Amino acid sequence: MHFDIRGISAKAKLERLAPMSTGGSNNRLAIFEFNTFFVPGAVINLELEIYENARGTWIPIN
Repeated sequence: MHFDIRGISAKAKLERLAPMSTGGSNNRLAIFEFNTFFVPGAVINLELEIYENARGTWIPIN
């Protein structure tokens, strides 16, 4: 997975997924391990590509 912070590209490994609440929500907290230090609280953009072998068409919602 590639992340971008202020034009700096960084790679990270997904360590684990944890539930955000006990109320039955599908939201998950993703914990990543970076080789680069980022200031705690920094906003980092995730650049994610998803590939799925299936019939049909994917239509972006934004």
